[in-house]
Amino acid sequence: MSDLDLITLDSFAPSIPDRSIGLYTLYAPHAKAVCQITNYGARIVAMHVLDRDGQFVKVIKGFPKLEAYQNEPQAFVGAVLGRCANKIAAGIFVLDGKTYALDTNDTQTTLHGGSKGLHAQIWNVLKVSPRMLVLQFLLKEEMDGFPGNLDVEVVYEWEDDGHFCITYHANTDKATLVNLSNHAAFNLSGEMADHELLVSASGFIEIDRRGIPSGKMLAVENTAFDFRKPLKIASCHEQVHQQLDIRNGLDHVFVLENSRPALLLHSPVSGITLAVESDRPGMYIHFSRTSNSFQMEAEDSMKDSIILSPQGFPDAIHHPYFPSIVLRPNEMFYTTTTYHFSIT
Repeated sequence: MSDLDLITLDSFAPSIPDRSIGLYTLYAPHAKAVCQITNYGARIVAMHVLDRDGQFVKVIKGFPKLEAYQNEPQAFVGAVLGRCANKIAAGIFVLDGKTYALDTNDTQTTLHGGSKGLHAQIWNVLKVSPRMLVLQFLLKEEMDGFPGNLDVEVVYEWEDDGHFCITYHANTDKATLVNLSNHAAFNLSGEMADHELLVSASGFIEIDRRGIPSGKMLAVENTAFDFRKPLKIASCHEQVHQQLDIRNGLDHVFVLENSRPALLLHSPVSGITLAVESDRPGMYIHFSRTSNSFQMEAEDSMKDSIILSPQGFPDAIHHPYFPSIVLRPNEMFYTTTTYHFSIT
């Protein structure tokens, strides 16, 4: 647990001469929560909410210095992912009869849109208020090999009821792939192993050792992936399952059902419960058996986290039975993810 230790722009980017990189602090109604966002990667740098004792807890982890986000494997932490979150096998796909070769930035696959994806861009700031931040970026045609000029807008907002919402808009001038998401890393108390997880999913996507889907959706019933009732996250690692072994823990997309919320995360230590609602078909969850997914800096006292990323299915362009991630001209990509924190 921590005090409200907000990051300042000077400490965040002390050696960056380009002052178009900013740091923005958004306050929830009644000052019960605070979120900090930078337009570098449109990423969430930190979020604090109150626990059952009225103390602020840092529930989204990040780095106090910009340089940390410019090094692997931390490059995607807290960022907007795109133009295509997750993986595209071999970095190649065919769309409308034309073959496109993409930047392969992860063992001969394209991860989160490639090395020049949205996570690595300085976004334009369209609007700032105490509770809202609107960011925009144009991914030009052929960036990382993708077709079409993709205009992306992301809105971060604390709503009147205290919900934190991320809304994504995108349009294109040529058929392309779009699967936008956010890669925030959550920890509700610092005691990650005790966190309880509920996921409204009866299936998950089978993957190989590279994280590429086989095209099969496996049932969670009677497996370590069954979180339809609240279960300690660490308990799944005590079970035997080939899919856990090949990725060293949870590193999978769950197939969401039409129920609300899509996911609940609870810490009995802080009393904080996070409810996530999304209109996307999948929920990517990453929680490593080593419980130290990122090489966080020494200043960050929370050494483990869980990634919760609502999104379309990975490598969907190669699997005709997966929901399509193709966006065409005169269409609008639109999706909202809502995070609600409560005390129990």
